[in-house]
Amino acid sequence: MATRKVMRLVDKHTGLMECKVCGDWHVANIKPLTNGRHYYRGSWQCRHGCKLPEGK
Repeated sequence: MATRKVMRLVDKHTGLMECKVCGDWHVANIKPLTNGRHYYRGSWQCRHGCKLPEGK
C-alpha cells in the first residue's frame, strides 16, 4: 500500500510543491538523468513535519 503524499505538485517542470496541511511551499530536487520526473527521497514530505489526517 502506498503512503499518501502530504505535498501537492504545483509545477512539474520546476518541482514546486505545496503542503496540503499548512500550505508551505518548497522546490523539490529532481533526480538527474531519469525518464520522466522522479524526485529525491523526502521530497513529498513537509519540512514542518505535517501529516495527513487518518481516514479513507
